[in-house]
Amino acid sequence: MKKPAPAGGDSQAFKRLERLMTTGNLWLYIVSICSRKGAHAYALPELVEKRFGFKPSRLMCYIVLYRLKAEGMIDSQSQGRRVYYRASKYGMAQLARARTRIKLAASSL
Repeated sequence: MKKPAPAGGDSQAFKRLERLMTTGNLWLYIVSICSRKGAHAYALPELVEKRFGFKPSRLMCYIVLYRLKAEGMIDSQSQGRRVYYRASKYGMAQLARARTRIKLAASSL
């Protein structure tokens, strides 16, 4: 049996919430970044950190980005040696649905 978290420490439940709200739903942050002006994959961890306050691994960003592309939520365009990614109409619609769902959940707490 695990001991309860010390006063002021994070509980396991809170740590799970933190993980799910950050890397567990990284697609939200990537689509949001790509909805504004697009981005290349290498810059994503720093852009996520700057805008959302956590830094996912580069590998995790690549994995999520390629899954989003396969699902049709992200489009890509080559510019020289770099590939830039933008949110598709479908990706924007899914992001809007997610925002609505998150707001509803937050307001119900």
